[in-house]
Amino acid sequence: MFSKIKKSKTLRSVLGAASLFFAGAPMTVEAAPRAPQKVTQTSVHECQSLARDYMPLCEQLEGNVPYCYSDGGSITAGCGVHFKDFKSLENLSVLRITPKKGSIISLANKKRLIKMADADWKAVVTKAQYPEVEKVEIIKLKDCSGKCPKGSDKVWNQQLMLMPSETLSKMNLTAAEFFAQKAYEFHPNLFQVSPSARFVVMDLIYNLGYNKYYHSFPKFREAVRTANLQNMKNECKSKNKRRDTVRECLINSALLSSQKTTKEDLFQKNRALVLKQNSKLGPMCEKKLWQVLDESASKDLSWCQKRISLKSFVQNKKESVKKS
Repeated sequence: MFSKIKKSKTLRSVLGAASLFFAGAPMTVEAAPRAPQKVTQTSVHECQSLARDYMPLCEQLEGNVPYCYSDGGSITAGCGVHFKDFKSLENLSVLRITPKKGSIISLANKKRLIKMADADWKAVVTKAQYPEVEKVEIIKLKDCSGKCPKGSDKVWNQQLMLMPSETLSKMNLTAAEFFAQKAYEFHPNLFQVSPSARFVVMDLIYNLGYNKYYHSFPKFREAVRTANLQNMKNECKSKNKRRDTVRECLINSALLSSQKTTKEDLFQKNRALVLKQNSKLGPMCEKKLWQVLDESASKDLSWCQKRISLKSFVQNKKESVKKS
């Protein structure tokens, strides 16, 4: 009797662990809950992890601008981060660069701008490296004001606010964590869908804003609620050809990973599907983007394999208890 009870408890423990892992539980979850989801330490950590994982993809899709520019009248920098939306960023350090009269600052060479922002401006050698600069001041993000270049400008001959790498990284991650939390509030089962599918949810909210996402993508939200990857793929389009192709690639990765496949086959099939839609997004043209997509595909495959292994383990346990 005791043996049976013990085995029953063991099975319940295994099933309990499995239910947490497989918790699609779509029928008990609302896509946009009336009250915010209870924030636990676990969910906070998961959202932070999702934000960090998403940032390399975000940089490839949004760009990562190391200076202040005007976007619809809003002062913006990094991966499209609007300063006015994040009060916690106000005291981050920024360099206000004043060019010499008659000189211009190239905005196209972003690597040089980042080096300029991170340089030691007390050193004489630094001033020699950037002869176009007249004066450098360290200010706070909240003090950034005045005319800014447009996102499309290639050169600038007025004061320019540059973001040091630390400021740029903090700014981008703060925005990503905010949108990851919003994604979780909309979708309590967010962490029960594959890693690349989470990226698609994140990217839609980050790119469009959470209000537009909520009102314009009801079918996509329903697909997430029911963990229906095919419907997510069908409903993730936002009329941005490059971004839509990447999102579909991410969903394809999740779909293919749920089948029996190898990493090499997964990469090959992903590439073939993308090239069929948009040849400009091939690995030879977008090497950095494909590094991120391949990494995401690898995580999908590992995630799916763990689910399959756990499902098999639970099934074997059930059969073992029945026989005993």
